[in-house]
Amino acid sequence: MKNCLLSSLVLFMFYANSTMAVEAVVGGMGMGMGTHSGWMGSNAANYMASGACGGGGITLMSTLIGGAAGFGTAAVMNNTVYSDCQNQEACENAKVATYAGAAVGTVGTLATVAMVGANGMGLASIGATIGGGMAAGATMLVAAPIVAAVAAGGATYWWFTREAKGQP
Repeated sequence: MKNCLLSSLVLFMFYANSTMAVEAVVGGMGMGMGTHSGWMGSNAANYMASGACGGGGITLMSTLIGGAAGFGTAAVMNNTVYSDCQNQEACENAKVATYAGAAVGTVGTLATVAMVGANGMGLASIGATIGGGMAAGATMLVAAPIVAAVAAGGATYWWFTREAKGQP
């Protein structure tokens, strides 16, 4: 219970004033836990916060769901949109590109989670890129492989149909 309250305080201070509050609190927590101040201290505090109150499960599940949804979207697009086309070469290339886009989107979410951390603070920092919090971060992790699959398939189809018409 004490760890959860302390972690909640750290997360609240992160949201309240990320440039001033967190460094002092996180560095102090890291030193109190017997590690060096600075990066090691803040990393230890992040792991403590994620283990005490959750966030890591949400991050990992969002990543897994996003990857599955990306490949599911690619399969649906390939079976419906790119199944019966006038330009068969464009459809075949778009089918490959949808799966490649889903794979790149999934790897991108995994790399992002690896960089920011699989915890609540990492998820909040992902969401903060669009002005949101943890929920926005989870949504972005789910949406990224889907958007990548749709964009790659659509762009490839457009490119090959344009090329078939003889346009530069």
